[in-house]
Amino acid sequence: MVQSIHAVLRNALEHAVREELIMRNVAKLVKTPAPSYRTGKGLSPAQAKLVLKELRDHRLHALYVLALLLGMQRGELLGLCWSAVDLERGTLTVLTNLQRVGGELRLVLLKTRSSERTIPPLPPLAVSRSVPTRSVRRRSGRRPAWPGRRTGWCSRPE
Repeated sequence: MVQSIHAVLRNALEHAVREELIMRNVAKLVKTPAPSYRTGKGLSPAQAKLVLKELRDHRLHALYVLALLLGMQRGELLGLCWSAVDLERGTLTVLTNLQRVGGELRLVLLKTRSSERTIPPLPPLAVSRSVPTRSVRRRSGRRPAWPGRRTGWCSRPE
């Protein structure tokens, strides 16, 4: 709380300095205590199983499996493309991230090279839920391209 009040005051005074209303920002001289953050506990194994059971028929089930089992970030999950998945070897290569840039959703490369990784082996549950159904493959030639086919959202479409 103290940190946020200090930040508001510091920013307001900094604006006044830029507008030449005051000579210096005295709020910059104040040392505030370091904020304390609580770390999340996550879900218990029983809770995770329940979530996956409830979402088993959801078209994004594979993404939920990856999120729960591998701890991938939301942008990484939504940035996955089918080309990143090797079902024969059971690996997943994480190279892109989905971000909102200038009001549009865009696939961008990960910020650092160390973030790029290949995850072997994929959990069997993720592999089995990631395979597109026969009806999806059959109708994919007749329907207009859905955004995920080339640009992310590696999911099991309806």
